[in-house]
Amino acid sequence: MLRPSSVLPALRLLELLSAITALGERTEPADLGNLYDPLAAKQAADVVGFLVGTTGLDAGFRARARSLLLGEPVS
Repeated sequence: MLRPSSVLPALRLLELLSAITALGERTEPADLGNLYDPLAAKQAADVVGFLVGTTGLDAGFRARARSLLLGEPVS
């Protein structure tokens, strides 16, 4: 809540990456150009991590999201 102006960019990133994933495509953060905001990506990754942890989803979902949002390798 310290930076509410990054909430909308975080939601845009999640929406875009959801669509790309649904199409069976893969993208890297650098491929997103002006749409990519590192702070928004970190916030989105944190939200995904929280949801995965609290709902008991497979941890692979968290790793995949962090890979798409932050460019981390999927282990």
